[in-house]
Amino acid sequence: MRIGIIGTNFVSDMFMSAVKYTKGQVVGVCSGKYENALKFKDKYNIDYAYKDYFEMFNDKKIDAVYVATPNVTHFEIVKYAIDYGYHVFCEKPFMVNDKQAKYIFELAKSKNIYVHDGIVPLYTENFKKLKDNLHKIGKIRRIVFSFEKYSSRYDAYLKGENPTTFKKELANGALMDLGVYLLSVLIALFDKPSDIISTSIKLETGVDGLSTMILKYKDFDAVLMCSKISTSFIKSEIQGEEGVITIDKISLMEGINLIKKDEIIKISNDEVSSFAYQINDFIQNIEEKNLESKCVKHDLSLKILEVLTKARIESGIIYDDE
Repeated sequence: MRIGIIGTNFVSDMFMSAVKYTKGQVVGVCSGKYENALKFKDKYNIDYAYKDYFEMFNDKKIDAVYVATPNVTHFEIVKYAIDYGYHVFCEKPFMVNDKQAKYIFELAKSKNIYVHDGIVPLYTENFKKLKDNLHKIGKIRRIVFSFEKYSSRYDAYLKGENPTTFKKELANGALMDLGVYLLSVLIALFDKPSDIISTSIKLETGVDGLSTMILKYKDFDAVLMCSKISTSFIKSEIQGEEGVITIDKISLMEGINLIKKDEIIKISNDEVSSFAYQINDFIQNIEEKNLESKCVKHDLSLKILEVLTKARIESGIIYDDE
């Protein structure tokens, strides 16, 4: 399958590292700056570099597109890709909010196009292992998920350089960048909560540098913590009456252990590339002419974005046109 990449940031490098484990081949690239597309083309020996995605779409050298651009641009780019007849793999968060996602899913279905929500952990074999072992810890009583990592660009922000990472006009922030992983895993495992409390530490740009969510379920509460202005080494945990499951790196589903009494049982594999699972899923669904993935159905994507949007708005983070 011939894939075109839109965007040349670090996650596009991750895509290139993972695609070699799949049947996909990247043949084209474009970026916000043409010189960045040329550099990326040379770095990975890609056939074509384009000045913009319209040039890529019109050249018809690709079968599908991978979108790794700022959050605020996802809706427009994915919409155009569908209109041009290309299957789409869009990075997380899939859209800025659930209303955009609903529109895109309906549009894709009407044109018989497959669109893929690029939330890495939900496609991995380790996520399946996690689900298969949940019953071993008994009744769930508390969940604590953490993804808190000091951003390499926060120093630039503190110097007044206003990097893209913390720009409200690009629909950025800790919830959108990191919190989406935590909510995705939680909702994929336990569905939507009955209630949510969300609070954030906002930066002067209007985005959240740090956010905390408390989500209410029938028999347990879930506490989700994300930050781009501080670092935590807390492991994510699912606590049951008979044991606990710990996750070292929830964004990639790495380092999962089951602890019962004094026994620690490793239940995860050492993944060659967590990212490769979802590229393979993307390609397989297109080949099978499916309109949604069995791993991440459209309904699940909508639920994730519904809760993410509610948490963000409750924290006072409202983007343009909302």
